[in-house]
Amino acid sequence: MHDLLESVQPTESKPEPKPRGDPGISAFGAAILLRSVEALLIEIDGVRKSEDIEYIHRMRVASRRLRSALGIFIGILPEKKQAVWIRHIRKLTRALGEARDTDVQIDLVSQIYRGVKDPKCKPGLNRILLRLTQQRDRLQADVFSALNDLEKSKVCPQIQSRFSPLASDTKDYTPPLYQLSYSIINEKLNNFLSYEVYLRQPDNTAMLHEMRIAAKRLRYSMEIFAPIYSDELSQPLQAARKSQQFLGDIHDCDVWIAFLPGFEEKERQRINHFYGHNRPLYRITPGIQYFLQNRTTTREKALRDFLKVWRKWREQEIWLSLRETILLAVPPQPTAKTEPPETRQDDTSAIIVSP
Repeated sequence: MHDLLESVQPTESKPEPKPRGDPGISAFGAAILLRSVEALLIEIDGVRKSEDIEYIHRMRVASRRLRSALGIFIGILPEKKQAVWIRHIRKLTRALGEARDTDVQIDLVSQIYRGVKDPKCKPGLNRILLRLTQQRDRLQADVFSALNDLEKSKVCPQIQSRFSPLASDTKDYTPPLYQLSYSIINEKLNNFLSYEVYLRQPDNTAMLHEMRIAAKRLRYSMEIFAPIYSDELSQPLQAARKSQQFLGDIHDCDVWIAFLPGFEEKERQRINHFYGHNRPLYRITPGIQYFLQNRTTTREKALRDFLKVWRKWREQEIWLSLRETILLAVPPQPTAKTEPPETRQDDTSAIIVSP
C-alpha cells in the first residue's frame, strides 16, 4: 500500500527560471535568443534534403546570429551551460561555413564558365568546377555530422525551455540594457575602426580579412540592439553591411589568388602521375590563368569602390553619429548627492559608461 501511494503522488513541477541580473536585459536577451534558435531550426529539414543551397546560407546566418547573441547575453545564460551551448553552435557554424563557401565558389566559377568567350579557357574552368564539386560532396557529411551532434546535444530545446518564460517583447527598456548596448556596440566599433589604416595597405590581406570579421561582428551587434533605438541605427547598420560585403568580396578574391597557383601545381602532379608526362596540362592552364587574372582585376575594383564609399561615410560622420546615438541613449547615472539614501541600491549588473 505504501508503494502504491508513492506511485500516485503528484510530481513537483520545476520552478520557472529566475532572471539573472537586470530583468530588462533578461527579457530582451531571452527574446533575441529564442528568435535566433527558431530561425536556425526552421532550416534544418531543407539543409538535410540538400535540394537548395539557400537553406545552408540561411542556416549559417542564423547560427552566426545565435552565436553572437550567446556571447552578448552570456550574463543571463546558466553558468553550467554557457560553454556547452557556445561550443556546439560554433561547431555547427564552422561546418555550415565551409559548405556555404564552397557553394559560393561553385556558383562563381559556373557563372564565369558560362560567360567566357574563349573556348580555350573552358577546360581549365571545368577542372576547377570538378574539384570544387568533389570537395562539396565531402563537406556534406560534415554538415550532417554537425546537425546530428546539435540534435543529440539538445542545445536548442534547452535554450527554448530556459528562456521561453523570461522572454518579453515589451518596449519598456531599462537603463542597464542601454548601458549593455553601449558597451557592446562601442567595443565592436572601436575594433572595426582600428583596421582603417590597412585600407591603405591593399597587400595586407590578413588585416583586411580581420576587418571583414570586425564588420560582421559590429553588424550583428547593431542588429541585436537596433529595436531599442527606433530607426536611429539604420544608416550605420547599412554601412556595416556594405563594409562586410566589400571586404568579403576582397577576401574571396584573396582566397582565389592564393589558391590557384597551388591548384595548378597539384593538377600538374596528378597529370604526370596518370600519364607519365605533363603535356595534357596545356589544356587547363589557359582557364586557370584567366580566372586568376579575373580575380585580381575584381579585387582591385572592389578595393577602389570600398575606399570611395568609405571616404563618403567619413564625410557624413557615420561612425561618429553612431557613437553619439548609443552614448546619449544611456540614462545618466544617479549620484550620491542627489539620490536619497533610503532608495539607493547597488546594481552590479549595470555597466558604468564613460564618454
